[in-house]
Amino acid sequence: MPKNSKNSSVSPARVTDAPVDLARYLQTLVSPITELQSLLEALPNIVPQLHAHVSTSDELSVKAQRISELEAAVAAFDSVHMKTSEALKIEVDDLRKRLEHEGKHFGSLKSDHDKRLEKIKLEHKQALEKLELSHSVMVEGLEKKHKDQLRDERNELDKVKREMEDVDVKNCGLREKLDLANEKLRLLEGNMACLPDDNIFEEKWKDLARVFHLFCKEHFTNIPETPTNHKLTLQESSYLVNFATALPFPLPTSDAQASALLHLALVQHHISNTLCKNIFRTVVVPSTCPDASTIFESISTVLYRKNPHLESTWRSLTTTALSHTGSKDSLNAKAQDMAAEIINLTYLLIPSGNHDSVHEKLCALFKIAFTTWRPTQRCSARIFATTDLGDDIDAEQWGSQLEQDEFGCASDMDETEQQCNNSKVLCLFPRVYRENRDGEHHVYFPGTALYADSGAYVAGLKEHRVIQNLREELSKKKQAEVGGSGVHGRRSRRLSLSRPLPQPVPAQVLVHKPRIGTGKALDAAGQQQQVLFGCYGGIISSPTSNQLAMVIGDILRTVIIVLHI
Repeated sequence: MPKNSKNSSVSPARVTDAPVDLARYLQTLVSPITELQSLLEALPNIVPQLHAHVSTSDELSVKAQRISELEAAVAAFDSVHMKTSEALKIEVDDLRKRLEHEGKHFGSLKSDHDKRLEKIKLEHKQALEKLELSHSVMVEGLEKKHKDQLRDERNELDKVKREMEDVDVKNCGLREKLDLANEKLRLLEGNMACLPDDNIFEEKWKDLARVFHLFCKEHFTNIPETPTNHKLTLQESSYLVNFATALPFPLPTSDAQASALLHLALVQHHISNTLCKNIFRTVVVPSTCPDASTIFESISTVLYRKNPHLESTWRSLTTTALSHTGSKDSLNAKAQDMAAEIINLTYLLIPSGNHDSVHEKLCALFKIAFTTWRPTQRCSARIFATTDLGDDIDAEQWGSQLEQDEFGCASDMDETEQQCNNSKVLCLFPRVYRENRDGEHHVYFPGTALYADSGAYVAGLKEHRVIQNLREELSKKKQAEVGGSGVHGRRSRRLSLSRPLPQPVPAQVLVHKPRIGTGKALDAAGQQQQVLFGCYGGIISSPTSNQLAMVIGDILRTVIIVLHI
């Protein structure tokens, strides 16, 4: 028993010295060994009890046999344990040797890696130094190149500035020469009043008529309702009265197309009259002089009868002189006044909110008309623009705007309407012509007119007849009801609601003609003559200037006497 306990006490000490693999293997043997140890520890206590309590030899022999078996098992276990421990020790030695070999191999690899790393660091440092050196050399080269280029560009810029200064000096000299040339050209144009080219002049008038018609068509073809805050209704407007004399019927105020076209024709007629009265005139005179328009027109008429060339020279010199004085009305102010006059006449035909835009477009149209008429002030022949239709019925003398289909001929006219065919009713755009010395006329623009056979006129005439017939029927029914049984009911009330359409209100056009007294007339004539000769200044220097001055003085005195009478 003491031998077994010694072996069991030695066995755990060997196990603790074994490596990890041996410990794992011995862990499987811990439980049997623990059991055996517990049995061996309990065996000394059991044996005395067995000897004391077992009375028979058989029981003792059995237990002894059991003990011997246990001792044999312990001996076998010790032998196996010794063999296993030796094998594990050999394996642990092999593992240690392998570990030492692997450690030596790892050390050699680490030393090789350190050497390669040092080599790579050295190569990287050398490459970086080389790149920095090459970059610094490149930067220095680029800086030098940029400085050279900048210096060249500055030199070029200085050269260009010097050339520009030279060009400015030359331009100043050329401007002075150009101003002198323009002044000479202006004087030549004033002294030699030439006629503009006929083809170009005709094209300008065609363009002006086209722009004029498109403007009126855009803004005056619609008939809006009368505003509640306006003091006049559409029937009471003053411009309707001017048109009533050209029609055998009142101007319709319905929403029909014929009514809109007749209103459009009326607006064109008014604007044409305004153009002829304010722009298309033979002489441009200052409005500050008293009776300047009458005086200058009389002078022009008398000179033209005596000598057309002398009249054209006087007109050219007068226009040139007045263009250098401050008494001439500004074109913008004149256009503004004319546009305001047209807007006041056609206020109800323009939709609310569009009056300002129409006013601006009217001003632009008047400026175009003034530019078109300006060359006629210095031509040798007299050019006239008129809205007078005359008594002729020749269709070639006037146009009718058939290309726009607004005032074209009607296809369903009756016999009464055929009788007034080819008769002109209203001027839509003035006729422009030149009066030659032999008395013949060269027409630049034939003018446009509203004819009696146009669709709008015939439709308005039919509408008037229908309304007139309805009025007659209503009056007859009303008379029959009043003179009959005297029954008054809903029928008579319904008839009373159909009121006749209001007729245009007649109006009178007052023309104000100023008068000149005897004393004031002579003073005004003297002032007018001083203004004229002061304006001419150095322009009149030809041999005909004395003759022209004498003729003008005689004409002024004659005109003043006539006005006084």
